[in-house]
Amino acid sequence: MSVAEDAVGRETVGTRIANIEFAGSDHLHGVASTALARGGLADAGLVKSAAGSASIAVHHAALGLAAGQSGAHPFAAKFRLFQAGRWPLGIYGNVFYVF
Repeated sequence: MSVAEDAVGRETVGTRIANIEFAGSDHLHGVASTALARGGLADAGLVKSAAGSASIAVHHAALGLAAGQSGAHPFAAKFRLFQAGRWPLGIYGNVFYVF
């Protein structure tokens, strides 16, 4: 984040990222709900968790963009997984789990 802050200032970075997250939060909740329902899962907690994970991916991707990172950055890759309809859950025992 310091690279982005150096480029445009701390307040500007914070405001831009907050605006991106706010604009996407309702949309992400709806998309997560629809995707899980298609899979036969209608759990409100799971929807909230999936939407929250997607929001974090949006936040990370925005940070990468603000810092001038390329699409090869891990934050951008994580965001692309969500764009492709996947939910990267994490790494456990040297295995990367994606839902």
